[in-house]
Amino acid sequence: QQCPCNTSTLTEVRPNKSMEDRRTQHAEEFERTLVKVRDNDCHEVNFVGFGLGDDDLARLTAAMESNTSVKVLLIWENQFTDAGCEAFCKALAHNTTLETLSFSENRFTHASMPALAEFVANHPTLKVLSLDRNDIGNEGIECLADALTKNKTINYFGMQNTKMTDKGFARLSEAIVDRETPFRTLYVDFNVLTVESAWHAANIKFVHPEIKLHTSIDAQLINTKLAEIRDTLPPK
Repeated sequence: QQCPCNTSTLTEVRPNKSMEDRRTQHAEEFERTLVKVRDNDCHEVNFVGFGLGDDDLARLTAAMESNTSVKVLLIWENQFTDAGCEAFCKALAHNTTLETLSFSENRFTHASMPALAEFVANHPTLKVLSLDRNDIGNEGIECLADALTKNKTINYFGMQNTKMTDKGFARLSEAIVDRETPFRTLYVDFNVLTVESAWHAANIKFVHPEIKLHTSIDAQLINTKLAEIRDTLPPK
């Protein structure tokens, strides 16, 4: 099943309107949705491509603090910064209903990842986390990897185009391999990964054979490394 957070394959059809018309349309929809969130009258919030800023995120966060109905929060392609992310994570630290969070294509850096990592580590229901196309880098990825070792529910992680290198992927793979719960989908393509990461990718597939691993590393090389890992096992 296609996850709604996979922005690499999901195509949004937008009407051919002027920018002002779009802003007006988005503003009205934003206000209507906030009312529904406050009233516990919706299960999904979709603000994709609204061009929202931190002030808007603060209003959404305030509405979410008492909400017990929203399970899906799709807020990619906006203008949220590290400050907005940190405030969101702190305010919703005790949320127990959110299952999908897509923060892709915002303006996050490694600076807000400790706050997000704490939110993720302690969240009891979060299954899908997408951070594609944010300049997180290895430092931020290492924070999130630590959180993944503690979280027991996430099985989908989107990290496309996040300035990850072999070092960051090595740490991320360790976290996924160490998890006792199944991991279903991992997007790490469009990063700076070389052949050095092939073994780590193979190790992920060895421990989680059902995983859908999306990476720019040559698939044949990964399979070769996977065969080498299997060959090291003692015969049954």
